[in-house]
Amino acid sequence: MMNFQVQPKKIDSVFKNYNLDTKLEVSEAGQIDYLTSIKKGKEHRSNQVEVFFNPTSDLYLGNLETVSQKFAGHSYFTTWDISKLKTKREEIKKKLIKYPNLEYWMTEYCILENNEEIRGKGKDLGIKTALYVARLMHADLTIANASAWHWWLAMTPYNYKDGLIYHDKNTEEGTFESSKLLWGLGNFSRFIRPQAKQIKIDYKGKNSLENLEKGVLVSAYKNKDNSIIIVAVNQKETAVQLNFKSTIKQVYVTDKDSDLKLTQHNADKKDIVITAKSITTFVL
Repeated sequence: MMNFQVQPKKIDSVFKNYNLDTKLEVSEAGQIDYLTSIKKGKEHRSNQVEVFFNPTSDLYLGNLETVSQKFAGHSYFTTWDISKLKTKREEIKKKLIKYPNLEYWMTEYCILENNEEIRGKGKDLGIKTALYVARLMHADLTIANASAWHWWLAMTPYNYKDGLIYHDKNTEEGTFESSKLLWGLGNFSRFIRPQAKQIKIDYKGKNSLENLEKGVLVSAYKNKDNSIIIVAVNQKETAVQLNFKSTIKQVYVTDKDSDLKLTQHNADKKDIVITAKSITTFVL
């Protein structure tokens, strides 16, 4: 059997010989802290960014032509408590600053962990799970600067928080139920299109621990067609007024009463009230 140092180089040579456009992805950690730090007792499979992309590493692969300039990981078990949510993603950001030619992709997540805020077992079609995941998406996109974000299952028959649509596997015709999580993800994915660029946005307490846990999380993006998208996650029990410098045209809301509903078609205003416990997308 070839050792690890030889295998990627052989694959790289084959890809080049056959003029394949395929890229070799060498890192997809089951937990993101395996990307950025040395795990005691698991040194041989942690600190992956440095191992594969630091030119001084014995296992350096960043100079291979067909190796994707990307590292990837799963957000499992790094979402609680809030200090861990923030710190683990700041570590990713530091690696992206150190290696500016690299991208970070979040390639898998559903709710597995059990903590004081949420449990993986037991499906939830309501807004609570949608808000929990929206907060994670906000952190992965704005703190870790993820270039892609992937949910685990589109459909599931299980009594677990692992799907967007739930179906009954015990009936021939089947019954289907959509979750608020499905629509909440749509507040991001329907409007933030491939190759969009994140726009820096500042507001008081932006990514403070208190605001990440219970506040309003706002992020902004510019698509290739120059459309501007703002996503606001209101974790508060009360409605909140947001004031923008630019004019809002369309407003889409996911909350306990609405599923990615177009609530204002031609708002033409700069001050918008967002409902309690909601995910809202603004199109400028």
